[in-house]
Amino acid sequence: SSAASDVYKRQALVLSFFGQDLIYLWTNDTSAVPSWLLLMTCNLWTLLLLIVRIFSMFLNGVNQFKGQALYGLFLPSIALVTGWLLSDSVSLVLSLFVMILIGEAIRILFMSIETKRLFSSFNVLKHTNGRDMDKVQ
Repeated sequence: SSAASDVYKRQALVLSFFGQDLIYLWTNDTSAVPSWLLLMTCNLWTLLLLIVRIFSMFLNGVNQFKGQALYGLFLPSIALVTGWLLSDSVSLVLSLFVMILIGEAIRILFMSIETKRLFSSFNVLKHTNGRDMDKVQ
């Protein structure tokens, strides 16, 4: 697992610094090479998606699906509509950044609130069960 993590880190670093060159070598077409800012925006998106996956695995493991389903469908839908509306008036990078902010960053905020709420309920259960055990003994 940590070896795979190291591989992903190296890939991200290579693509961050040499992504444009690699894309040019692969396509041999300068028009296919994205700007450095677009590559960094996509790297940010990938990082945020990784965080979403971590929260999702935890929430799935404790059988909490409703919140994820609600804002997991609602926020990306709003992001797509917003990106479409912005596409004619702002740059591609700015439009993509706004979409990422709405679709992923706000989603992470909701997931972290839900996770914190769950951890608080776990602490309440732990303390309640501890008091009940004292009464039994």
